[in-house]
Formats: sequence, C-alpha cells, structure tokens
Amino acid sequence: MSVEPSIGKAEATTNVSRALNVMIVGVGGQGVLMISKALALIGQKQGLAVKQSEVHGMAKRGGVVFSHVRFGEEVWSPTIARGEADALIALEWAEGLRWLEYLRPETGVFIADTRRIVPPFACRSRRHGAAMAYARETPAEVLDKVIETVRGRMELRRLVRTLTAQGRFSRWVLTALPVCLALLLTLISPGYMRPLLHTLIGQVLLFLTAIMVALGSWVIGKIVDIRI
Repeated sequence: MSVEPSIGKAEATTNVSRALNVMIVGVGGQGVLMISKALALIGQKQGLAVKQSEVHGMAKRGGVVFSHVRFGEEVWSPTIARGEADALIALEWAEGLRWLEYLRPETGVFIADTRRIVPPFACRSRRHGAAMAYARETPAEVLDKVIETVRGRMELRRLVRTLTAQGRFSRWVLTALPVCLALLLTLISPGYMRPLLHTLIGQVLLFLTAIMVALGSWVIGKIVDIRI
C-alpha cells in the first residue's frame, strides 16, 4: 500500500465535532466491506455516532464496490457528498481515480494500492502468458495522473475565484451601501431619518429593507460561489 499526501497542510489535531468522512472503494473480493465494517466498529468503540452506506451488487463478478463511513459526535446522513471525504482508501487504483472528486481538495488523504491486480476474467484466454484486456499503466503513471488531476482542480478553482472576484466585491458593496447611506443621512440630517426610526410604518419599512438587502446578498453569493 502506498500513501499519497494531500495537497495542503492537514490539521494537526482531529476534530470529531465535525463528522469525519472515510470512503473505501475497490472491486469485488478485495475487502472493501470488511474495512468499512472494521472502521465503523472502531468508531463505535470510541463512543462516536457512526453511519455506514455501501453498494456491492456486482461484487461477485469483480464489479465496483464502495462504502461510505462517517463518524463523529453527531452524524445524520450516511452518504458523503462530492469534495467532502477526509480520506479516500482505494484498494484498486482505477477506482481511486473514479472517486477522486469526492476527496476534500485541500486536506483530504488519498491511500491507494498501486499493485497491478489482474482478475482471471480480464485475460483474453486462460493460457499462461495470455494478453490482458486490462489497463497497462504503471504505478508511477497512475500517481502522475492523480497528481495532475488534483493540480488541475486547484488551478481551475483559482481561475474561477479570479473570474468571480468582481461579483463578490459587488455583493459586499451592494450590501453595505444602504447601511452606509442610512448612517450618513442620520449624521447629516437627523430629522430626515426620524420618521423611519420613530414611527411604526417607518420601522416596518426598515425591517423589509433589511430583509431585501440580506436576501439580495445571499442570492449574489450563491451566484458567484462556484464549487469545483
């Protein structure tokens, strides 16, 4: 087994107040379910809430098998969203590449077995030395692809952040502008703002204005918040 360090510096201490997400992927017969059940049992022994979800319908024919394990002080959903896995354990490297987008971009840990595993049904015949209908990449090429994929995602994230910088700036300007104008008018002409502050209709209008400004800020934030 070889371990690839995540891009970025992980936290030095484990915080169980936030649910920790571990994803195990592979093919049938590699022990995906055994590892997930062992992790779930360890979490329970530590007194943590544990949720586990698995898919193994094609396990007997070497098909895809994956399992989600989540544990922490409070865990509600048994599944892990894209980009939220703290650790991705791949017992088969091709499945690791398939599920790489589920790994947390900055602090996630990727663990992969890069040994070539050739199931009998992947060969063109059962004779000794038969040609394989299987991927021919070496472990070094696999790791290069993983690093290239992670680096590409980070570059795309920086590009998107640069392109949405104007939108984020406009959000804060439009949010702060009504507040600043109200304060400025209060200082320059207190009598101008008195009906809004000391009458029922004025207070209702101020309340509605605050809700509309907050709603507009939230909408703009959703528009410019593009997750990669």
